[in-house]
Amino acid sequence: MKTKSTHLNRVAIIGCGHVGTTSAYSLLMNSTVEELVLINWDEFTLIGEVMDLQHAVSLARPIRI
Repeated sequence: MKTKSTHLNRVAIIGCGHVGTTSAYSLLMNSTVEELVLINWDEFTLIGEVMDLQHAVSLARPIRI
């Protein structure tokens, strides 16, 4: 009996500075991941970057951020 695989292509990025957010945006636009995990020490910056990326999701394949 075969079971459906729940494997999720997930990438975690530590740091939401220039390099981290550019990498996240690139992964989002290339549709290479299904879930993107962002980690940052400044909660307000993190929330802002997540909101920016969620606005870009309409331009790419749906992704969980």
